[in-house]
Amino acid sequence: MGRRAKPPRLWFREDRDEYIILDRGRQIRMGCPRSDPEGDSIALQRYLTTKHAPDDATLPFDTVGEVLAYYLSEKRDTAIAFDRLCFAAKTLGPFFADLAPEEVTRARSRAYTEKRRHKVSSQTVRKELSVLDSALRFPDSAGRIRGAFNVVLPKKAGPRDVYLTQEELRGSVRQAGVISQMA
Repeated sequence: MGRRAKPPRLWFREDRDEYIILDRGRQIRMGCPRSDPEGDSIALQRYLTTKHAPDDATLPFDTVGEVLAYYLSEKRDTAIAFDRLCFAAKTLGPFFADLAPEEVTRARSRAYTEKRRHKVSSQTVRKELSVLDSALRFPDSAGRIRGAFNVVLPKKAGPRDVYLTQEELRGSVRQAGVISQMA
């Protein structure tokens, strides 16, 4: 097992009379003389920030609307039910589109659930919020979004299995017999 690599650090090169950043054997010149100790530490801090910062292409999204648009554009060819994703994004838009991703909280999720529950079933609201949750987490896997968000899904509905009682079964059989006699 090899030695663990040392982190980037300041190192003084006596032959040039200046500090450099030593990062895994690479020597990065900063142009800071020995007489400028604050400049050295600022240069190291700047180096570490740029080394661990995402690229310009991975800037965070400003609004949930931008996140949903990006999610739909990426899922256009791979999603099985793309029209359902579009419908969910369309209904989520008026409520969440202008918010920043970190403004999506439990309270806002519950408010959306209460607002939509009067018009549609709780399963529909659950599907819409799961699309929002997936959209917010999708850019994160690509390193494009930062921040805390919290989507709360409504409880799952019970199973749809319905069993007929004997009386209902007899009525259905009787009804089927009447229909078959008419035909």
